[in-house]
Parts: sequence; structure tokens; C-alpha cells
Amino acid sequence: MIQYAAAYVLAKKTGLQLDARKRMWYRNEGIYKTSSSENDVIITDFGFVFKNSSLSGNIFNELTELTDDNYFEHLQNPTPNKGYHLDGFFQHEKLLVDYREEILNLYKCDVPCNGISSNDCFIHARIGDLLNNPWREMAYFNPDYLEQQLQTKRTAFDKVYISSDTINYPPLVELINKYGLTIYQNEPLDTILFAKNFNNFILSAGSFSYWMAYLSSAENITVYHNEFHDPLQKHNAWAYNKNVRFTK
Repeated sequence: MIQYAAAYVLAKKTGLQLDARKRMWYRNEGIYKTSSSENDVIITDFGFVFKNSSLSGNIFNELTELTDDNYFEHLQNPTPNKGYHLDGFFQHEKLLVDYREEILNLYKCDVPCNGISSNDCFIHARIGDLLNNPWREMAYFNPDYLEQQLQTKRTAFDKVYISSDTINYPPLVELINKYGLTIYQNEPLDTILFAKNFNNFILSAGSFSYWMAYLSSAENITVYHNEFHDPLQKHNAWAYNKNVRFTK
């Protein structure tokens, strides 16, 4: 979604034609396996959900490859009579904060979600980094962080939902039972669209959690702090919301 937003913003600014796949799929196995979906293949049709359409415009055969190292340079000073091929993450304040209004308009989705109160909370626990990486400092979430948050905040919330890529991780199961959390497991895009309706978040580092909050109007957001390994924190992409709290 960030890559498409980067291409969209650049195409609008330069008058170039935008060609991008809006229906993505990947096998739910190996390092990509998530317990949030029971399907062997996960298909994400975000182009249909958000009613995205390709932009018409100029087409040039000569292309310049844009990565995280040079995208923003070309966004500010496009090269005349050239097209672009984007190959990067673009998880940066210069895109996600400076162009937020344009991106929110691109990802507008009016699907109603009833039954969520302003005192409900959504938790996203990204456990895969913790389990699959021997360098624990690279983890984007830790159960100790979640317990610390729930110890101080659980009584302030009504219903608390939790979603995870590894929902059966024993320390997480223990916290789910201890604090009466409601499991929410669904396809990735459906999870984001459900979560964006909440006013309270306890989130992992990383882009999946980021989109939940970014598309929302939430006032109470706590994020697992890992500025060194999470580009969104490192490059100040959370600056769109001054109320975000980072903690371990």
C-alpha cells in the first residue's frame, strides 16, 4: 500500500501514466505464514476495496529506477521526459506525513463497521520477528510490552480485540485468557479495515500496524518502540499524530 501510494503521488505530480497491480497474492507459508488466515494463498484486492484506478498520462520508454535512496529527490525535482520504476519501501515522513491527505483520499473506504465503542481497544501482536530471528532486539513486538500496557489500561477499556500472525504463541495465549481479550483473526486487508474504526490501539512496530492507525482517527495510540529497526519510526512517519506513544 505504501509503494502504491508513492507511485500515485509521483504520477499525479509528474503527469505520468500509473500502471500498478492492485490485486496481490502470496502463499501463506514459510516466513510469510500467518495464523490470521486459514487460506493457503492470501489474495489482497486492495484496488477493488479502495476503488483505485490507474492514472492516465504521459508514457516514456526510458525509465529511471527509484528506491528509498533517490525517490524523494525525484519527487521534488522530476526528470523531464522520463518514466519511473519504483522498487523500495518509502516508509518516510516525506511521503506519509506530507502527503497524508492525498493518500487518505486514495485509500478512502466507506464500509460501515457497527458495534465498536470509543472505549474499545484493538491490539496487533506481530510475533513472527520475535520467533524467527535470533537477534531479539530486532523484534517488532514483545508480550512483556503488552502485559505492561494491559496492567495499566485494561480497566479503562470496554472490549479489547487482539489479532496476531501467531495467535497460538503460548505467552500470548496466557495474556488473552488473563485479561479477557477477544480474538479477531481475518484476512490482512479485512483486519486493517476493521481495526481502523478504533479509537484506542496497542500496536506492534511495522507497516501492518501502522496502516490500522494511519487510516483511523484514533486519539490513543501506543506503539512498540524499535526506532533502530523500524523505518517508520526511524524516518518519523508517525509524525502525522502527535498523540502516539512509543514504549517497550
